[in-house]
Amino acid sequence: MCGIAGSRSRESGFDLYQLNLSRGCYSSSVTCIYPNGHFIDKRFGILSLNDIPLNAEYYLFHSRGPTVETAEFNWDDNHPFCYGRFIVSHNGIIENANELYGGNIGVDSRVVPYLIDKSLRYSPSYHIPSLVANVVSQLKGTFSLWIYDTTDKKIYITRNDTTLFNYGTEFSSSNPGYLIDVPQNQLLCFSPNDNTMKICTSVISTVNKPKYFIP
Repeated sequence: MCGIAGSRSRESGFDLYQLNLSRGCYSSSVTCIYPNGHFIDKRFGILSLNDIPLNAEYYLFHSRGPTVETAEFNWDDNHPFCYGRFIVSHNGIIENANELYGGNIGVDSRVVPYLIDKSLRYSPSYHIPSLVANVVSQLKGTFSLWIYDTTDKKIYITRNDTTLFNYGTEFSSSNPGYLIDVPQNQLLCFSPNDNTMKICTSVISTVNKPKYFIP
């Protein structure tokens, strides 16, 4: 089991990250979003607050309890995963990852940014929230995830049959008590400096394979 979290505050984000460590702490990462770019730190074990850079616009966290046996830490096999302009971290299991990839993709989470990037390459003018929602609609399993679009500087979160909570623009797999449930099978999006998230999609169906439309 893994945990994901995000916050505009370095300290609050770190508190949410720590809360998620009970879900697994084999490896950890923080993705820091800045006005002119981003920084990713992945490492074996647990982050300390001193490991997290100052003055980012937004902080995205992942803590991993591997769902398969892992012999040693490998940067490329740990969250987040990047393809093109998209960065993704994920909690849960995507049962049809290899099927969607057309082969053995290794860590199932990789399929999400891979499919979003592939879809955008085929249709460069595609409305990005629609594109993200259509990719998520293809996933089968129990999962929650955050997606960062480095070009538009938009963060997306969603969940299917697993926990994810938010308040304002903070979110976490575990609830410290003041967060509320993220709506099941809806795609929420926001920019690093926003005060609230907005729903980008409305639900059509919700049985292990969510389907979306853009209102």
